[in-house]
Amino acid sequence: MPLTPVEVRHLELRRRFFGYRRSHVELESLLRSTLVSAERAAQDMREQARRESDLVVQEASAEGRRLLRDAIAEKERLLAETRQIRTSLQAALAYVGDEPSETEGETPDRRGASPAPGLERLAG
Repeated sequence: MPLTPVEVRHLELRRRFFGYRRSHVELESLLRSTLVSAERAAQDMREQARRESDLVVQEASAEGRRLLRDAIAEKERLLAETRQIRTSLQAALAYVGDEPSETEGETPDRRGASPAPGLERLAG
């Protein structure tokens, strides 16, 4: 509790042998040790907060690297799948392109026999 200047002027400090009363010195010592303890606790809290923030940054960085690796792996998987589909489509197109077309009138029978009778007349 702060004292006003008037109160300080009227404050009477009792003296004992070898200076002020012992309780005034003990109170001052207690206040000093409390202040030192508070400063130490504040420093410890700052250090703990810094360590925790460093840990959070490291975890976020590791998570970012993991996500990047997963994205690259997914991209490679999709590219491989795209190549496979493209190869299959090209093979299908090549197969369709090698056979005679229906407009030429040579539609092969599925069982390997000759075309149905009457179709030869239409084709000719």
